[in-house]
Amino acid sequence: MRSVGEAKPASGQAPVTAGTAGRRSRMAVPAVAAWSLGVLIILFCAALVPLAFAVREAESDIVIVIIVMSLAAVGLVVARRQPGNPLGWMFLALAALSALGTGAGAYAVLSYRLGHHLPLGVAAVFLALWWSPVIVTFPLVILLFPDGRLPSPRWRPVLWGYLAVGA
Repeated sequence: MRSVGEAKPASGQAPVTAGTAGRRSRMAVPAVAAWSLGVLIILFCAALVPLAFAVREAESDIVIVIIVMSLAAVGLVVARRQPGNPLGWMFLALAALSALGTGAGAYAVLSYRLGHHLPLGVAAVFLALWWSPVIVTFPLVILLFPDGRLPSPRWRPVLWGYLAVGA
């Protein structure tokens, strides 16, 4: 006899209870977060291309878009397939920070150096610095490769020393 919280199982399937339904919905949260961050990165890169042409820095910014999209693709695959692996999330964060910082820098150049007086120019100046954590964070990806953990406990002082110097 089924209790009130159980649904009628389909043929050959286990009954769906409140506990199993909750687990299924929680497992989808990392995938939704990864896809959302991926879409946000694509939007940043889509905004960066016309900004790069407007400030006459298309060659260097297009290279950055290619690198950012590569980081985002790798991060999306890893974060979606292995949500517990921090490397996927680190790749997505690196891509988002790089795209946001580069786009904001181009916007600030367009607003101040080229004299277009665009709204939110001051915010763009401060957001342009958001690419700088990438310099500190990217070597951590190499240190934590392939499973997101340090190779051995002896690497902890190296990690803490590196983070102290990076901060």
